[in-house]
Amino acid sequence: MMVTLRVYTYAVGVCSSRKIAAACERNLAFRVIRGGDRPDFRTLSDFRKIHTAALKPLFLEVLRVAGELGWSGSATDPPTGPRCAPMPRGTKP
Repeated sequence: MMVTLRVYTYAVGVCSSRKIAAACERNLAFRVIRGGDRPDFRTLSDFRKIHTAALKPLFLEVLRVAGELGWSGSATDPPTGPRCAPMPRGTKP
């Protein structure tokens, strides 16, 4: 569930763990992905931090397949839309 949720949130441009947790309560697509689970924003954040290196090849494969299907400019182009980079502590969006 967590991997699917991370891939989907990356695709739709929702990067903040707090926004993902809120969307899991309100957004139908997020609710379908999470099933009966209700991930806390800390759990989402910790999952991203712990598994960043392991998820990188998966994201690259998703981009490659999307490029092959014509869903993006090319398989080597970065995705368009907001970047999902962590914000430095103490800053506000």
